[in-house]
Amino acid sequence: MIFLIAQHLKAFLKLWLSAVALHLFYFQYFNNSGGNSFYLENTPKISHQVESFQESWCRIHRARVNLDQILSPCFHNISWNGPSPTNRELQTDAARSMISFFGIRPAGQFSRFSIQTKTRKGKLKHIGGDSWRVLLRGPATVSPTMFDHRNGTYEFLFLVMDPGVYMLDITLDYSLCEGYREPPKNWFIVGNSHGKLQKEGTLGKNRARDDYLLQPFQDGKLIMINIPLPTDGGAYLINRLHRQSRMNTQCLSPFPNFDLTCGVECKFMWDGFGRWFGKNWRPYLTGAYLINRLHRQSRMNTQCLSPFPNFDLTCGVECKFMWDGFGRWFGKNWRPYLTDISNHSQFKSTSRKPRTLWLFGDSNAERLYVSLKDGPLCNEFFKVCNLSKMWVYPWPSIQPVAWDDKDFDPQQILDHIRGVLELPEMDENSAMILNLGLHYMESTSFANYRILLKGVTELLNQREKKSGKLRYKTRVIWKTTTSMNKEKDIGSRLKSDWQRFLNPARVILYNTFATSLMCQAGLEVLDVYPFTRSYPGGTGGPEVAHYKEQDTVHFKYIAMKPIDIFLEDYFRGKVTLPIDFRNYEFS
Repeated sequence: MIFLIAQHLKAFLKLWLSAVALHLFYFQYFNNSGGNSFYLENTPKISHQVESFQESWCRIHRARVNLDQILSPCFHNISWNGPSPTNRELQTDAARSMISFFGIRPAGQFSRFSIQTKTRKGKLKHIGGDSWRVLLRGPATVSPTMFDHRNGTYEFLFLVMDPGVYMLDITLDYSLCEGYREPPKNWFIVGNSHGKLQKEGTLGKNRARDDYLLQPFQDGKLIMINIPLPTDGGAYLINRLHRQSRMNTQCLSPFPNFDLTCGVECKFMWDGFGRWFGKNWRPYLTGAYLINRLHRQSRMNTQCLSPFPNFDLTCGVECKFMWDGFGRWFGKNWRPYLTDISNHSQFKSTSRKPRTLWLFGDSNAERLYVSLKDGPLCNEFFKVCNLSKMWVYPWPSIQPVAWDDKDFDPQQILDHIRGVLELPEMDENSAMILNLGLHYMESTSFANYRILLKGVTELLNQREKKSGKLRYKTRVIWKTTTSMNKEKDIGSRLKSDWQRFLNPARVILYNTFATSLMCQAGLEVLDVYPFTRSYPGGTGGPEVAHYKEQDTVHFKYIAMKPIDIFLEDYFRGKVTLPIDFRNYEFS
């Protein structure tokens, strides 16, 4: 009896001591804000860690506007290559491929792993062009960024802020650049008037079926990784330095090369990166009174330089991003890497109430409209919200859609956008959220899509001949295309010819071009792709029309709720811009 009590007491003491140790660790790491510390004393080490973090941060941020990175493994040739390609023996075999490198770091630092691809005969590959789909599923859900090294290896880079055990969910969708492949030149013509419902066999016998591999990595073998507790590096180190600066009267040594804009000039509305934590989205960047901290610091010492004076979280991407867009899903909650605090208006000072919010796009725009129309944004802030629903052209009022043997005509879309912008209520106190995405990937070529979007930017930049001022005063916001889950499609559509070109790889391709172009045009950009790509449940749900759980392009209303909340905060002036480290910290 005494022996059993001693055993239980010993186990209890071990647990108690472990809990105390963890408590002391977190208290020391996260709450020590005064005095000198190891981190401040070892400046060279800090510089190296900060530069390493910045390098990885900028790689994922530059990737979303880097079209060459996608097309260079395909030698910029994604044109249709006939009904029977001759290089099938070079296709990647996901079952034989292997993970050739693991670089797993503690929470708050970037981790990575690499896949070495092999053919069906087990030969190592030395060319790129694969389309892999990867998620990390654990305490949070994280979507890595893939880098094709054009030599048969693929690097997957990701930031995990929440320690724990994660499962790697890896699937090969396409190989040999087939994910990006263009449709035949007559594709739109042989479809209906919206370029859809092409007859089975149009692409050749089993061509669509052979292209779409849908192959789990190593036959679905369970692969787990452990993300350790945070130590002294990465995002937590950077946050710590700022917290210490709040308490010290002396300046921190600036890091002149710490530039998280990475040369990307864009008006992003949010950073956009983060993770899903249960049902909550958690951004990687959070506003945490940094403006007040820096102001207090500067008042205490007028000679003090702001810590990290070149720490620019947009990585030099010149774009009006409305949010950063990066984060992770934590259960059912989206947690962006960056969130913000602010107290400024997004509209010019006026006694008039903002007039109209116009949603322009496909059924995802319609779902956003439905979600917003009865809420405060459409009933308290704007006078009215309206919708222009599109397929390729305006939503057809007559069903079924006619067959007319006509080719794609971008002018019809441009005329429809112009018609909305010329309405009297669409003035400088109105806004349009614009997306042209999924239907164009499905129905027409990337070459035609480029022509269309360049026409959109030219339209929006038209100027009055006499005054030289912009002709259209409406504030136009570009919303990127959401992720999709093609693998959920019903059997008759999954590998059908007419759905062949609506796939995740082309979503990335079209998004990358569109984001880059809209950034260059000076539009504000709401990037929702990383947010939706990492949603743990993907598309579909009981309330999603038509295909329910097998829906490939629509997300549950609850999944998109963070977008509703963000837009309300953004238009009310509660979002800090620009996205830089003066206004944000990591979370």
